[in-house]
Amino acid sequence: MSHVRRAATVMVNRQVPRVHGQLGNFLCKETEFIEKIKKYIWSSVIEPDEFEQGWKEVIKEFKLEEHVWLSKMYDMRQSWIPAYFRDKPMYGLIRTTSRSESENYFFSQFHQCGSTLSEFYIRFESAMDKQQEILAARDDMRIQTIGPEIHGMKCYEMKDVKIKDKIFQVEVSKTHANCSCKKFLMCGIPCRHTFCALNHFEVVKIPRRLVLNRWMKNAENKASLKDFGISDEHQNKESVSAELTNKPGGDITIHPPLQCKNKGSGLKRLRGKREKAVDKLKKKKRQCKLCNYVVHDKRTCPQNMKVAGAKVQAKVLTKLLVAGAEVETEVAEMLH
Repeated sequence: MSHVRRAATVMVNRQVPRVHGQLGNFLCKETEFIEKIKKYIWSSVIEPDEFEQGWKEVIKEFKLEEHVWLSKMYDMRQSWIPAYFRDKPMYGLIRTTSRSESENYFFSQFHQCGSTLSEFYIRFESAMDKQQEILAARDDMRIQTIGPEIHGMKCYEMKDVKIKDKIFQVEVSKTHANCSCKKFLMCGIPCRHTFCALNHFEVVKIPRRLVLNRWMKNAENKASLKDFGISDEHQNKESVSAELTNKPGGDITIHPPLQCKNKGSGLKRLRGKREKAVDKLKKKKRQCKLCNYVVHDKRTCPQNMKVAGAKVQAKVLTKLLVAGAEVETEVAEMLH
């Protein structure tokens, strides 16, 4: 899920200029406000009540109870805080291009254009070693307690080294597993806590119930919908054929389909006037190569116009001298 995490990081970084514009550079850069508030905003392993308590503590610490923009964002917290989406399946937002984009970004930090084959091989080995270190750090789990096995199910309480002050409870059996982080329900992929508990429970094969049909090559319809209690009456062949054979009455107007992009969401964030002005100042302005002035370029430079005028005058004078010499020659020939 590195591509999903990177996508979330990109989304957070795109919101940073807006936060700086609303709160000021001093509060964002000179204090620990951003680091403390991000701990509760972008965490998907906490419950909504934990987020609300943490938000109020940070706001009270920095005396921002009367801030209009923060109060507005808190009122609409159910629309953008990940803690409120833990019980909802969000894996439909994962795009097919996210995995390749994540790999390209990771390997671009080690490789350069124009590298020889030997340099490419050495840097590729370094990239693979770094990737193994990252995966090993993510799998660093510490099992705190192990409950008794009841009806073929055992409960584990473990601590994730990367997530401090949080204990996860995992219920494991030979055919299923359930973790308190709810990543499987939200992303459709088992979490590392689940794999750690399955490994300790001596399960050598991933249970079929932990692999959604949408991730398989032979994906079947209606199976994934049943898992969440969604009706599948429109998914079987008989119901679809019945709807197609019943022709609606009246005139039918068929419009051309809307074009859609196959890469990215297609949505752009609205930028404020201040951000546009900052980007305009950062943009490099064209300078005149003759006088290094930014108002004009070489073609319209006054110095260039003077030089061009002098060249024209020299050409005209040369033509006059040549014409005068020809006239003198003709007069001399007529006299002789």
